[in-house]
Amino acid sequence: SQHTVISHKNQMLHNVYFETPERELRQMDMGLRVRRIDDQSTQTIKTSGRVIGGLHQRPEYNEMIEGLEPELALFNQKIWPESCDVEQLQRDLTPLFSTDFRRLHWLLEMQDGTLIEAAYDCGNIITEQGKQPICEIELELVKGDEAQLFILAKDIATLPSVRLGNVSKAQRGYMLV
Repeated sequence: SQHTVISHKNQMLHNVYFETPERELRQMDMGLRVRRIDDQSTQTIKTSGRVIGGLHQRPEYNEMIEGLEPELALFNQKIWPESCDVEQLQRDLTPLFSTDFRRLHWLLEMQDGTLIEAAYDCGNIITEQGKQPICEIELELVKGDEAQLFILAKDIATLPSVRLGNVSKAQRGYMLV
């Protein structure tokens, strides 16, 4: 309540993560996801980044697509290692796991003008081996001072039944598989 809410959304998200049988994307420190919200699909490649104090910084590349099948040729070719055969990689892709969850998110303006998206996700990670519940709060810096993320996280951490973590939904899905 001490922060200004700029906007609020309530959405269902369906995400499918893809990989090859040889785990070629993981070997390149990449992850491939197709996300469907309402009737729009976006494919995302996340590359390796860094985690400091629970703050994840990862480059990511997004392209709108039709349906739930990735189209790797739509990504800028510069993101791929020189030795990568993107056409072969495309042929070898298979769904690995999915995450389905309801997302409540708020765009918050902090006192210094920093904008942070706070998202509450509740649903499941689903693999052939079983499923695991999702119940998490995620913060994303939209604009401004990243120190404000830690101030907001500290406020959230004082809530009952909340514990800090730095394992993403995707990492949990890969671990389940």
